[in-house]
Amino acid sequence: MSDIQDLPRELESKLQELIVESAKATLYDIVKYELSELAEHDPSFSELVRQAKTVLVSIEGLMEKAGGHTKVVYSFKEYIEILESIAQSIVDKNNKLLTDNITHLEEFLSIETSNKQGE
Repeated sequence: MSDIQDLPRELESKLQELIVESAKATLYDIVKYELSELAEHDPSFSELVRQAKTVLVSIEGLMEKAGGHTKVVYSFKEYIEILESIAQSIVDKNNKLLTDNITHLEEFLSIETSNKQGE
């Protein structure tokens, strides 16, 4: 059993892993479908943003109570911003913005994956 003082670090590590896996799944879905098909995606990317924001509030509360690091919160906020922009590009049927978002998501994943491996 881990020491209570290890909880913030363990929680942060698990949350970081969840963010990376969610970003990978998002990227997979985006490149798998055409822009017109993404509008029919269930759950919608707008719904994913709403759910992620709800989770973010909980994460911020848990990390604050646990005295944890905030890097994971900033990572999650950036992921949510990318999701929001993806949702907007789908609603607007803006292929250029979607392409930019794919690039941003790939860069985000690259950074987050290298950060995770550097731990």
